[in-house]
Amino acid sequence: MVAALIAFSRMYMFLHYPTDVLCGMILGILLGIASLYR
Repeated sequence: MVAALIAFSRMYMFLHYPTDVLCGMILGILLGIASLYR
């Protein structure tokens, strides 16, 4: 939940493009899943 709020605030304050946030989210989810099944 906190990560989603931080991601939204970064886009809202124009510090990151939405594609940057989306790619970071996808990468984080994939790495999290990979670490669970390692």
